[in-house]
Amino acid sequence: MQMGGLIQIVRDPREGRTKIVLTAEEMAHAQKIGDERHSDSRQRGLVDRCTNQPAERKRNLEMEAAAAEKAASIAFGYPGGEDVGTFKKPDVGDYIQVRHTEHLNGRLIVRPGDKDGDFYVLVTGCRGTYEIAGWKWGLEAKDDQWWTDPGGWQPAWFVPRFALEPFHTLKELLNEWPKRSTR
Repeated sequence: MQMGGLIQIVRDPREGRTKIVLTAEEMAHAQKIGDERHSDSRQRGLVDRCTNQPAERKRNLEMEAAAAEKAASIAFGYPGGEDVGTFKKPDVGDYIQVRHTEHLNGRLIVRPGDKDGDFYVLVTGCRGTYEIAGWKWGLEAKDDQWWTDPGGWQPAWFVPRFALEPFHTLKELLNEWPKRSTR
């Protein structure tokens, strides 16, 4: 079931890719959610991972993350991308954690403390056009070969795109996966 946006399946000889184009209304909603998340984090006094960025850039990153979650929720056909102040809860459905980067060749980031049993989905893109780059199960993402600290502020597992599973395989897997009752 399509919940909004335009889903375009782009076929690549090496892998199937899924591109999502959000509507103007969906982007406006993502801006609202991003602003609420930014304000919520400041009110809680949470440490910002982008400390060297100007305030407007930080707000934009929150908006893009909310838009990426919306794109993933459309692609998977599950609700998501609406929550504020619910760190560590799945972003989409019962098991999907969305990680976003504007860098088309960016890597999937999984941090210490992230749940081993969740699925981590990399969404790339910006300004309303996003691609589901692939996914990795939490435990599999925590492989020593991907442990690094490229920015010098917090080490994590940075899984390269070539090591990610194609989007459609997670969609198929989730059709058979048990539902959590905690969402």
